[in-house]
Formats: sequence, structure tokens, C-alpha cells
Amino acid sequence: MLASLLRWELLINARQGIWMAAVFVLVFWSIALSLVPAAAKVVVTAALLFVEVGVFALYLLPASYYLEKGQRILDGLITTPLQPSLWLAAKTTVFMLQAIVVSIIITLFALGWETVHWGWFLVAVLLLALPQLLFAFVVATRYHGISEFLFPSIPVMFLLQIPLLEYLDVLTGPFWWIFPTFPGLALLDLSLSGGGPEQPWLATLWGLAYGTVPVWLWAAHRLKVTATRQAGT
Repeated sequence: MLASLLRWELLINARQGIWMAAVFVLVFWSIALSLVPAAAKVVVTAALLFVEVGVFALYLLPASYYLEKGQRILDGLITTPLQPSLWLAAKTTVFMLQAIVVSIIITLFALGWETVHWGWFLVAVLLLALPQLLFAFVVATRYHGISEFLFPSIPVMFLLQIPLLEYLDVLTGPFWWIFPTFPGLALLDLSLSGGGPEQPWLATLWGLAYGTVPVWLWAAHRLKVTATRQAGT
């Protein structure tokens, strides 16, 4: 069932132009990074990837959600045996994979293959993408369309992106670990420059247990409520 949903989501994303948007982001940032001096390339690449994954998650997934909502695809979550959480898993997985692919290609263009610890890089992008995808979905379910969603999404975007201040040494301290995107950023630093947390496995577990699982439960609840309301209209 999940494999069929993943194929369906890939087709829907292609039809909605999500893949074209991803390609545009990829080309634009790859060209921009080629202009960055070598001495600053690692720092700029990490900061750019952090912001790029956030923008990708916080705006492209809601856009896709509103298109499907307008086509009443969500009605099928009530009229069929399909579990809403399974649909949510398929959608977030497809967007997460897109974010990973785009991030890998951008990093390859900017830094090459040998300088990156790819294992921790993949974990980092996953921990960056998943919480932001789920937060985006929670916020999106509270509004009827993308125009209503845009303004309330700004403070959410700000709160999820503000850990960048710690990476840039503007404001440092252990309190940054309360932000759900910080574990992913710390592991991104580790994968690109060798910095980051001394215990990366603990950072990974914290990112999953604190930054991802609670938001997943919240998003699954919001989807169930929203699908039930739409089916009743």
C-alpha cells in the first residue's frame, strides 16, 4: 500500500510542477555557490542548505496539499480504508527524498565528493526536512488556501530557521537544542566541516525523539480532523 502511495505522490508532484521547482532551486543555488570564494564555501553551503531545506519544506508541501484539497483528494481518506497517517507518511517521504536529492547535488557541485561525510549528511538533511515538513502541514491544515497560509507561515519559518545564528556564532549556547531544527543543523556542520556535536548519535536520537515524533503525532491528528471536516462538507 505504501509503495503504491509513494508512486502516486511522485506522479502528483510531477503533475503539480514540484519537480520543476526543485530543479530550478538546484540550478539557481549551484550557480550561486560557484561564485563563493573557496575559503567561505563550506560555511555558505551549510547555511544555504539549512535555509533551502526549510523553504522547500515550508512552502512546497503546503502548496501541494492545497491543490489536492481543492481536488477533494482528501475525501478518499474517509471513504476508503486508507489510514490518513499512511497518506501523510507517503507525502512527507516524497518531499523528504526530494530535499535530500537536491541537497546532495548542490553539495556535490559546491564541495565535491571526498570532503563530505555522506552518512551524517543524509541524517542531517532528514532531521532538517522532516520536522519542517510536518510543521508546515500542521499550519497548512488551519487555512483554506495558500494565500491565507503565507502570512502565518512567516513566524513559523523564523522560529525554525533562527538556529542559523548559532552556526554563524552570532549567539551561542546550549539552549539552541530546544529548537527542533538544531540537531539537523549540528549534524550538517559535522558532515561538512567536522565540527558539530561530540556525540552525534545522541544528537540524532534527540532530533528524532524531540524534534520529529511529537510533530508527527500532531500532524497525523490534524490530518484526521481536517479530512473528517472536508468529507462532511
